[in-house]
Amino acid sequence: MHAPFTIVERHPHQIKDFPCPDEDEPDGVDATVSEGWLDLKVKNNTNFTFQVEISINGLYIYGRIFVDRAIGYRYEVINRDKSFFTKGGKTFERVSVFQRKIDIKSEQIISEQLLYTDICEVGYSLPEGTVIFENEE
Repeated sequence: MHAPFTIVERHPHQIKDFPCPDEDEPDGVDATVSEGWLDLKVKNNTNFTFQVEISINGLYIYGRIFVDRAIGYRYEVINRDKSFFTKGGKTFERVSVFQRKIDIKSEQIISEQLLYTDICEVGYSLPEGTVIFENEE
């Protein structure tokens, strides 16, 4: 999502067991990866060559993306329209995930596009006062 890839396949976690530890981090950007089953798959539809590096250090997973030449843009992921609703006695979070393309030199937003809308069950207690809509689809 921080590169100009096209998402081909993405499966969200079915249950979000804890809130994002950092309020500045966007919600709905996790994905299930299970070899041979559910995966996150992206396609490079650009003329750039990318290398994705993933490493694991204890409890943390780190990822870096390398490119063969300067692109001139950076990508930022943001949320819009975050809400909570109940269905079948369970609470769900719905959030729209957008990607912004930003010019590196001017810092101007060049474009913004909706990548997807993420819906997952909430498996933790929401803070008191959180608005929860009833029986939404």
